[in-house]
Amino acid sequence: MSQPTPRQSKAWISALGVLTVVLGAVLLIAFAAPLHSELRLPLFPQDEGLLLEYPALMLHGEVPSHSFESVYGVTNLWIIAAAFKLFGYTVTVERAVGIAYRFVIAASLFWLAWRHRGIIAAFVAGGICIVLFVGTLGVAAYAWIGALAFASLALVLIDVGLRKTMRRLPMALAGACFGISVGARIDMVLAIALVLMALIATRRECLKWLTIGLLVGLVPPLINVVQAGLLSVIRDQITQPIFVSGPARRLPLSTLTWEELLLASLCVAVAFATVAFGVVLVRRHPDNWDSVLLLVVGAFELGLLPQTFQRSDVGHLSQVACFVLPAAVLLPALPLSRLTAPRTVNWTPVIVGVVVLLLAEPFFGNVYWSEVGIGKAPRDPFSTQNEGRSVPVDSASDRADLELLLKQIDQRSHPGQRIFVGPSDLRTANYNDTSIYFLLPQLTPGSFYLEMNPGVANGTNSQLAADLRQDDLLLLSTRYDDMPDPDSATRYGPDAPNKVVATQFKEIATRGPWTLYERRS
Repeated sequence: MSQPTPRQSKAWISALGVLTVVLGAVLLIAFAAPLHSELRLPLFPQDEGLLLEYPALMLHGEVPSHSFESVYGVTNLWIIAAAFKLFGYTVTVERAVGIAYRFVIAASLFWLAWRHRGIIAAFVAGGICIVLFVGTLGVAAYAWIGALAFASLALVLIDVGLRKTMRRLPMALAGACFGISVGARIDMVLAIALVLMALIATRRECLKWLTIGLLVGLVPPLINVVQAGLLSVIRDQITQPIFVSGPARRLPLSTLTWEELLLASLCVAVAFATVAFGVVLVRRHPDNWDSVLLLVVGAFELGLLPQTFQRSDVGHLSQVACFVLPAAVLLPALPLSRLTAPRTVNWTPVIVGVVVLLLAEPFFGNVYWSEVGIGKAPRDPFSTQNEGRSVPVDSASDRADLELLLKQIDQRSHPGQRIFVGPSDLRTANYNDTSIYFLLPQLTPGSFYLEMNPGVANGTNSQLAADLRQDDLLLLSTRYDDMPDPDSATRYGPDAPNKVVATQFKEIATRGPWTLYERRS
């Protein structure tokens, strides 16, 4: 068989380069196309509201776990706070941080697949990741997405630092990214610990530089521990989220749709398959970096699985699937028979791509032809504005109701007074309109509990009633009083906060689900 001439080799390399550029451009267009619509979507009042209010408070000297409850790490909040400081206090700035996180995740998966499986596999991995993002996760800068972005970038840096010979700078940077990831979501520590164990077993020489970088990346949460106290941070970010409010947030598997169960099963199957292949290949070829990387990625995926079952709804499943399913392209091809050629075509990207596309219609909706996609012009957003800030809301009626109440609050208050936003039945702690605090920058949040977590804000040891006795205004909503609670034991807490409202406050106005109260003279 004749060898290719130098001219033929150059032509092939050139054609491959053109193909890489074209497919990369297609993915960039697919990633960017829905952003205009998704930037205009209504926010989740508590989940995204805390991403707006907490960084703003921190820039004014407030400390998470000391001044207010925060179940997530401080690193993501500081990143958003830095963006606010540079570009202004807007929802668009916060969501721009979230877009950057998503781009890093997709780009990291593209890089790993391209380096180890070729451009077609990279294109499939990037496409699957984008499909899982669009219409399910939005573009908010959630702590988990930030943690996943930095951990994904760390895996890329490890790939760069260990491909041929160990290089110190990439490994130190990878460690720093791991530290930032843990600082954003402390439950990411399991996935990172498994990665470090895999590297210790196969490439122990990199441990020193990973550790140095890890310590640098952990500086923000260590500062938070010093400011708020170790016990307070453990209480807010570990004990209460995992053992108190966590069970009340979980959804029984019996309540999930078959599509959700299938997606969860795929994540579990791919993670365990990646680990199994990694172990086998490392034993056979311990010096082969492709084998080691497969084991490292599998260990990381295994550590992500608890997030799958924390609350197995669309959003939480997608937060794991957006990495695990695209990374399935790294799996080696299985020979279909003994006659199969050793260098067989890898069929894994095709299978994963088909499965996700089949799920796209019933599970994720019409991805690019829905309101969040290319086919239709986005609707006019309904934004509630006050004090130079605005947040997108669900409807024109919500905008009108909130703006009228916010005007009354401005008329009846002066800077520095305390306001509490919460549910009308304060025995419950299902959810909250935390984003309203962001629209009242002149006032002081009137409780340690700016978000409502079952078993915590309405727990037996809650300080909510004591906080209310010091407040000047209350804005309570009936919207979340009847939300289903998987754990009936945490549905209702003490009635003391309701008694404080009844005896020390008077009703001023009601608009829609919200009622404004003012302290009695």
